[in-house]
Amino acid sequence: MLWSLSIASSSAIHLMLVAAGFWLVLRVQGVFSFSHATSYTAAAFVVAGLPPAMNPWCRLILGVSTSCMIGYVAELIVFSRLRLRGASSGQLVLGSLAVFVIGQALISAVFHDNIRRIDNLTLLEKNGMAGVGSDRAATLDVGFVGFILCVGLLLALHKTTWGGTVRAVACNARLAKCVGIRVGVLRLGIAAIAGGFAGAAGILWAIETAVSPGMGMAPLLLAAVATVVAGRGPVGRTLLFAGLIGIFDQGVMFLFAGVWHDAVVALAFGVSLVSAEGRGRE
Repeated sequence: MLWSLSIASSSAIHLMLVAAGFWLVLRVQGVFSFSHATSYTAAAFVVAGLPPAMNPWCRLILGVSTSCMIGYVAELIVFSRLRLRGASSGQLVLGSLAVFVIGQALISAVFHDNIRRIDNLTLLEKNGMAGVGSDRAATLDVGFVGFILCVGLLLALHKTTWGGTVRAVACNARLAKCVGIRVGVLRLGIAAIAGGFAGAAGILWAIETAVSPGMGMAPLLLAAVATVVAGRGPVGRTLLFAGLIGIFDQGVMFLFAGVWHDAVVALAFGVSLVSAEGRGRE
């Protein structure tokens, strides 16, 4: 029972990482970015392809750096140019979908479509955790690293000048630009940070499961649901909803395996989205 709860909490923190990056992309960049899923998948494949003998923290950093670069390049080459041309939100979404398709094609070309595992990446092994099993160590990794990253983001957004600038752009990018905030530069940085969160989530979750080409889409959609249901509130509310959805998802997986899991989750999330839309109209 306790182990099932630890897996549920691990799932919650994993989804909180994805939602944190998605919140930054959606609120600051103003786009529903499918490229977020590419960052998630690419980082996991990079780590899986590195030598298992390499230091686990170095492998993690290289994987996250790759996802940061994907987010940065997507903003620099695609989204910023579309905004300069006056693209609508729908066109930005189509641009992100194009990035996702190209990214997935490159991942398949470089790493092929084989399902892989990330071996020998127990991050806490040198901190007294060497005696636990590999599955439990992986769960501890997700919980520890994910918790540190989420708390760090919350502190940065609410306790630093940079965080105040990010929240100002998230509220009103045009007004922020009028008062001298370099919105374009900030969006580049946010794109890299959001990609890093997606990559970290992908790597940590792949430690527990496996690496596959389509692994990034499901957590992206769950994070999107958490962001929509939370509304235009602070990132903490989005993280809360993401954590609850992660626990709910694992609970449904435990009770309704296979096809019933997808059906029950889709129904519950559909009801949540409809209720969120109703609150927005009020």
